[in-house]
Amino acid sequence: MNRFICLALAVALAGCSGISAAGGSKAPEKNTGFLGSTKSDIEVDTAKAFAGKKDVVIGAFRVGFVTYNKVSHSTGTSLLGSAGSAGRASAKSTLVGVSAADMQKITDAAYADFVGKLKANGYNVIDHSKLAALSEYQRMSTVKAPQETDEGGMDLTYFTPAGIPLKGTGFAFSMPLTALAASAEKLGVPILDVDYKVNFANGSGAGWSVATVEVGQGISIPPGSGVTLYGGQMGTFSNNVGSVKLGQPVYSEQTFATVEGTTTDGDVALETATNVLTGLLGAGGRASRAFNFKADPAKYAEVSKSVLANANTKLVDGMKANR
Repeated sequence: MNRFICLALAVALAGCSGISAAGGSKAPEKNTGFLGSTKSDIEVDTAKAFAGKKDVVIGAFRVGFVTYNKVSHSTGTSLLGSAGSAGRASAKSTLVGVSAADMQKITDAAYADFVGKLKANGYNVIDHSKLAALSEYQRMSTVKAPQETDEGGMDLTYFTPAGIPLKGTGFAFSMPLTALAASAEKLGVPILDVDYKVNFANGSGAGWSVATVEVGQGISIPPGSGVTLYGGQMGTFSNNVGSVKLGQPVYSEQTFATVEGTTTDGDVALETATNVLTGLLGAGGRASRAFNFKADPAKYAEVSKSVLANANTKLVDGMKANR
């Protein structure tokens, strides 16, 4: 019986030691899932949609700032074989000290940088007012900015530059995809839809018989962020809409915050007692820790702007390479 208690406690104790919040960290690479191979830095879909396109107008540009995320890892097998349940370690991270005004300024800077890089690479950026006047564009579903939302265990707040509406979901003709495609055809100019997320903490889990989780501060733009282009000429939808997106994260290892554990002694004591009981009952242990990432607003803004600018460079280069 003591063996089972020790095994259950091992998950909790390893979780405590494994759940760390050290200095700046690298964002984990994205794998394809096939033989552990990694994705390319840039993923292009329907490259021919970008061919010959020099005139563009920005129809949507949003930046989602992650303010909370959770990383968890479970043991690959039960501590007690088929009769027991797996152990689990998790870390909950919350961003503190960055205001909505700070995030808006970062968004505005990222937008200005993106427009500047388009122009520097030979693109003619049409004034947004020409697009805004179209009834097709006016039908696009929008929401009030900033918008708070929950996506896959993360809390995000979305911002958009002044004068650019924040797209919603909608249906039929109000769906952004439908409205932007129709607007591009009406205007005769390709429309760009730019979507970024900005994370503040990197986490990873490991362990087959003992679950551990590590977290560290690090601002990153995750894979999937990128640009979708809706063509401005007649053609089938399949060859008139393309995208250039990040296949790997763009990140910085610069520190910008102090990290404080917020799990109370009482919570730890309750967790330990619960793990003893679940061990007696043949179940795996649980370890959970919470952290506040107390940001220096100026440093957070500096690093975020730099990382977004690097992402802009990669995406605009990807667009130009297929022009």
